[in-house]
Amino acid sequence: MKKTKLKIKAPVDIEEAQPVELEAVEEPKRMHVFAAKVLRQAINPQWIYCVAIEQDLGCIHVAIPRRMTNKLVGKNIQVESITDITGTSYRYVQGQPH
Repeated sequence: MKKTKLKIKAPVDIEEAQPVELEAVEEPKRMHVFAAKVLRQAINPQWIYCVAIEQDLGCIHVAIPRRMTNKLVGKNIQVESITDITGTSYRYVQGQPH
């Protein structure tokens, strides 16, 4: 077997290294849950387009589990809005087990 030599570029003094401070990232806040009617499936199978019932949000895109692809079109579902530093997003809320 051929042995390779390790290349040492420059010695590093550990005592001189400065600690890195990271910003504390807030957890997303669950704003509220509301009813929505599914209009159509998006090109990306993990998203659907919905219209909120009793709210004037217009057409919103909602994240769904992959297994629910093409199964929710035309149905009323529960959607939760989640707000974080990037904005507001919407996620499908699965029915509670009885």
